[in-house]
Amino acid sequence: MTRGTHKLGGDNDGTSLLRRVESVDRTPSNVVHYVNEAQSWITADDDDGDDTPMSEPSVIPVSPLAGVSANILLVDDNADMREYVGAILRQNALFTVHTVGDGQAALDLVQHSLRSSGMTFQLIISDIMMPVMDGFELVHALKQDPNTARVPVILLSGRAGEEGKVEGLHAGADDYLVKPFSKKELMARVQKHLQLGGIRSQLDQQVALTQEELIKVNMELSESEAKYRVLSTCSPAGIVHTNADGGLIFSNPQFLELIGMSAEDARGGG
Repeated sequence: MTRGTHKLGGDNDGTSLLRRVESVDRTPSNVVHYVNEAQSWITADDDDGDDTPMSEPSVIPVSPLAGVSANILLVDDNADMREYVGAILRQNALFTVHTVGDGQAALDLVQHSLRSSGMTFQLIISDIMMPVMDGFELVHALKQDPNTARVPVILLSGRAGEEGKVEGLHAGADDYLVKPFSKKELMARVQKHLQLGGIRSQLDQQVALTQEELIKVNMELSESEAKYRVLSTCSPAGIVHTNADGGLIFSNPQFLELIGMSAEDARGGG
């Protein structure tokens, strides 16, 4: 195991990255993954030419539509990436950002928050390649649970191309963002999914209220029908209720006595 401080990038142009590497597994695959990850940060400039150092993200203007508080969960095994993306998100004072290092820790936090305080996350942003539980497995677990199935998930990946995006969406993710990405693009995606999530939440509430109203109306109708049958049975007059085709729906005993038929005969069963 090698410990030390490694400087990635060049001079004082904002692309230098000072990283302390602890307990790095020197297998070839991990080395390649580490180098690719670091290279993606160095080249992650904004589309409009913004060359602000990644360690000091610029203030992101917040649109009026984003004026809603939100709990956001950021999942990435790379501490520098968590710090960088988290700093961008926290530019919006209405965002509360929680960070964890792998998918299992994220799933545990989500479930614990629900059980202990009923707190839900309005958005989850997750890397794909992580130890213990990767991003695909996390998405699958979240979508299988009715309590978290509607939480939007944005996957982050260094894998560009249509194939990688399709794989992410097929896994159940709501969006797929390729590294390196600009700060503006990240915030645009975040705001979009928070807005869509808010709309879904409102629709779910309306559906729930409608279902409650329907249940209430059905109960009232049942109670009214029961009262009607009691009153009809006690009435000295014959009472009959038929449908549009003349089929018998209800008749009291007095009506059956008047026509000299049993209830079964009156309904056409005799």
